[in-house]
Amino acid sequence: MRLLSPEAWAAHQGHFIALWTDAGHAYALYEPGELVAVALVEGAYPALAHPGANWFQRLAKDLNGHKALGFTDTRTAVEHFREPDGRGPWPEFPMPEIEGVHQVAVGPIHAGIIEPAHFRFSVLGEQVLRLQGRFGYAHKGTLGLMRGKSPARRRAMRRGFRAMPRWRILSPSPARRRRRWASRRRSGRCICGR
Repeated sequence: MRLLSPEAWAAHQGHFIALWTDAGHAYALYEPGELVAVALVEGAYPALAHPGANWFQRLAKDLNGHKALGFTDTRTAVEHFREPDGRGPWPEFPMPEIEGVHQVAVGPIHAGIIEPAHFRFSVLGEQVLRLQGRFGYAHKGTLGLMRGKSPARRRAMRRGFRAMPRWRILSPSPARRRRRWASRRRSGRCICGR
């Protein structure tokens, strides 16, 4: 990893892959495996001009609150377009200024992808002119819950319930069931007839 100055960060060239932030730095991954970083100044970092960086910079703002200086796209990536007072108006989907264009809405429930999303296709006949997506319907805030925890606790949270079958999560252990039944019999709340 190379720590760059803000000017070198913004001017860095290469095949951009991903961008993410943590409490003190913004990181960008370039092909082939080149990782560069820049220090955050009051929660902000210089915006990248790579075409693929748009989505990542929006995610960094939504998930971590880190703003890309000079980044003009104000749309959210995850927060579902909530107003400061909590209202959630339907987002505006601008249509291309071409006669005969129709919009086709798909989602947010869609079986063809893993994460639920809402898509708007702007179509002219069979030609798709524009595709807009709104993601984050399955966002649970897991990263926010992990912040401030020890590395051992974060690993345990990351493993979470994946290591345990779902039926084990939802049903109590046999020993707990036996204790619960014994308690109900002693208190007279048991309706089992024994």
